[in-house]
Amino acid sequence: MEDIELIVKLRMELIVNNAALGKTQNDENGSFYEIYKNTRKYYEEHLSSDDHMMYLVLCDGAVAACGGAYTYQELPSYKNVTGKCGRIVNIYTKPEYRQKGIATALLKYLIDKLRAAGMEKIYLRTTKIGRSVYEKIGFSEMKDCMELTNPN
Repeated sequence: MEDIELIVKLRMELIVNNAALGKTQNDENGSFYEIYKNTRKYYEEHLSSDDHMMYLVLCDGAVAACGGAYTYQELPSYKNVTGKCGRIVNIYTKPEYRQKGIATALLKYLIDKLRAAGMEKIYLRTTKIGRSVYEKIGFSEMKDCMELTNPN
């Protein structure tokens, strides 16, 4: 449970630093707290299963980075005949540990774990900061993908 609290705090730091909400912890409609609460619930349910993995990277005893992945099944296709997929999530390096290769090493580790589990396709979302790291490893932009989100 102690690790879950740390993982949730790092995810919230990632969200704030990436300005994904465009708001702060004190936003007027409480969405920050809702995300925190739902993230904690998600990890409590999924970290004990085989479908989600999460790793913390320590440097001299301090948490420097985190990253995770989950697996799922999609319909088989010519690009993925088994339909087995992985999605890499929450790659986050604290600012003082950036540019040291930590995210790259963690990303390669996650890819190896997903490939060993039989995942033929691996997805991730990126920010401007992370894009070059992912491209160097071989990820490419998906051009024909769209998203519909809740308007609230």
